[in-house]
Amino acid sequence: MIIDPIYVAQGTNQGEENEFSSAELQTRLNDISKQLSSKADDYSPEIINLRLTEIEILIALKQSDTAYKHAFRLFSVVIEKEQWENVVRVSDLLFRCDGEDALQFLGQGVWLAVTFPINAELSVRMLHHIVENTPDDSDGAAVAAAAAAYIVDLRCSGMERSNLEFATTQVLGLVARRHSQIENQSAFSEWMRKLELNDPEKFLVRLRNVIDVLVQDNWSIDRRVIRRSIPVE
Repeated sequence: MIIDPIYVAQGTNQGEENEFSSAELQTRLNDISKQLSSKADDYSPEIINLRLTEIEILIALKQSDTAYKHAFRLFSVVIEKEQWENVVRVSDLLFRCDGEDALQFLGQGVWLAVTFPINAELSVRMLHHIVENTPDDSDGAAVAAAAAAYIVDLRCSGMERSNLEFATTQVLGLVARRHSQIENQSAFSEWMRKLELNDPEKFLVRLRNVIDVLVQDNWSIDRRVIRRSIPVE
């Protein structure tokens, strides 16, 4: 499960409810900090999940500098352990800390999310970060949105597939409107054909180019090693 500790308040007095949510988050953060205080060298699966939750809450509380320090330290640990899904989760957190190297972490996380068969919801989230941070007239957003839809089709079934299909279809439609003012199904189909978004062999190559622009030469992961560890189905 992908953890998102941000509470959405419902009701009339939004200011009071947001304050209450922050208090709840701070209480949870204090509890986690106490649990981790004696676990400095413990990186068992349970403790890693606790550390990830701690960073999530720090970001929600807008304590990005502290969140970045914790996430950066954890990043090297999960790489060393070859926990690729956790590497993506930490990449997501580092991107959301909005530091100078945010796009580098985003690119590396997206590369892993597409290359390695990890959690589809997390993979979609990473690709949608590109959509949200790309100019309206850029093909990069269209490529990322198409890749997200492709991953759902490839990896999901049942209710998860239904939910994520709806989300990725909505995002593709949004990208089409802002990219080319697409407003109907026939125009959307033509837009997909024109940008070759129905052909994974083509749009995944273009996504690789987008990732290269994001990361430049600042790779922290060895892609050759990771490719060799991908399960063969």
